[in-house]
Amino acid sequence: MPVLPGLPEIEITLRRSARARRFSLRVSQATGAVTLSIPTRAREAEALAFATALPTPKDSVVTGPEGNALPDTDLGSVFIVGPGMSIQAAIDAAQAGDTIQILEGTYAENITVNKDGLTIIGIGDPEDILIQGSFKTDNGITGSVVDWIGPQTSYSNVSGNGVTVTGDDVTLNNLTIKGFYAGINLGNGIEGLTLDGVDVTEGVVGIVKATMAAVDDMTITGGSFADLYQGIVIQKGLGGGKVDGLTITGTRRISE
Repeated sequence: MPVLPGLPEIEITLRRSARARRFSLRVSQATGAVTLSIPTRAREAEALAFATALPTPKDSVVTGPEGNALPDTDLGSVFIVGPGMSIQAAIDAAQAGDTIQILEGTYAENITVNKDGLTIIGIGDPEDILIQGSFKTDNGITGSVVDWIGPQTSYSNVSGNGVTVTGDDVTLNNLTIKGFYAGINLGNGIEGLTLDGVDVTEGVVGIVKATMAAVDDMTITGGSFADLYQGIVIQKGLGGGKVDGLTITGTRRISE
């Protein structure tokens, strides 16, 4: 059986599909099995070369077109991001409605989700799928953020926002956002954001909405807020900036 290089090596299963129009590498959420879907007439050697011979970690999007850019109507466009790769690079390459699967690892980057209908899902233990910021390092914090920040009159917020969402119908699932000034920043005019099993920790605020940003139909299910000065901050300006339709179910605020 072919394998993807790495530590450990990952076995992959080849699957030919008459409806496939591109190579598509998919990880099962249930079992972790990796399947390489390929067009019926594609050469197996080319498919395996695509899957196993990514030249550098900068080639962060483990998917690609075969022949033309039509989507794989069987599986859809699925992008897989592993350690050393970039989630933002996958977002930039994706189209509306695509799925980005993030393998266990630490991803030190600020992310902007600016395309409608994207699903970004962690594969594995969410504690080990980290979008990592530098808030504690920037401020020389060695213990709890909450304990440290109370008496402070100023601090560095250069770590910025972990994830900024500006697209509609975005889903974030099964991951941890850690060490940012704000874990999630809500852009103006977004609709249909879903947070499912997202943990936000070690920062000033978990989720923030600026004064004039309007947000509709947001759902938060499960997940947690921990070691944050504030959990959710919703600001409103004169004449605008409402939140219309916010549902929170089973989300925990963990006290240090």
